[in-house]
Amino acid sequence: MNNEINILLVDDDPDSLQVLEALLDHPEYNLIKASSGKAALKVLLETKTIALIVIDIRMPDMDAFEAIEIVRKNDRYKHISVLFVSSYYINNQKIFQTYQAGTFDFLSKPYNSALLKSKVSMFVQQYTYKIRIDDLNQKLKEYEKIEQKLEHEKRQNDLLTQKVMQLDKLNTEQHIKLDEMAHKYHDMVSKNSELLLHKTDLLRYHSELLQKVSFLSQRQSDEKMAIKNLQEEVYMLKVKNTKY
Repeated sequence: MNNEINILLVDDDPDSLQVLEALLDHPEYNLIKASSGKAALKVLLETKTIALIVIDIRMPDMDAFEAIEIVRKNDRYKHISVLFVSSYYINNQKIFQTYQAGTFDFLSKPYNSALLKSKVSMFVQQYTYKIRIDDLNQKLKEYEKIEQKLEHEKRQNDLLTQKVMQLDKLNTEQHIKLDEMAHKYHDMVSKNSELLLHKTDLLRYHSELLQKVSFLSQRQSDEKMAIKNLQEEVYMLKVKNTKY
């Protein structure tokens, strides 16, 4: 927050405005002067923040009530503090009109220096408190946003943790399945090796059988040939014996 407090002083009487400026001289106050209601509106449009308006009620072009009514239509100055000053008696109807316009306090001319300073100090204190509260509320909103962001990130981290755990579980299951498949594959390879060995034995046995069958076939053929030859010899002997 800027340490300098902007206070708008509005009075069509230059002497009264000078007196007001002198009474409110303070190192923390930045006193901005306006000589009419219209000039005050122009200052408000050009100034970012105004803590307090000290305004004379009776002015020729626009009185204080008209000016403040216009000021309060601007959202930025809707709740601005106003100290009305007047050298005339203000009746109850005027007081009611002023409070309807949202005014906070009154002060009569000629100024009571101590009372003027006290009222202005009170308004400035209210303004600084409001600024601090607004700053705290803004920081609170920022903290709430940060908290929401952290909560969101926490939820995201929790989700990521769950996904990582799920992936770890899947990886473990996959490793188990791969180990089972590897074990089954090893068993199959072992069985295939046994089958191949058995097949080799069968082929060797089959080859041996074929050799034996071939040998027996050859032997049978030889025996048949021998029998045939023997029969032929017997026959020749019979023929020979018949001749004699």
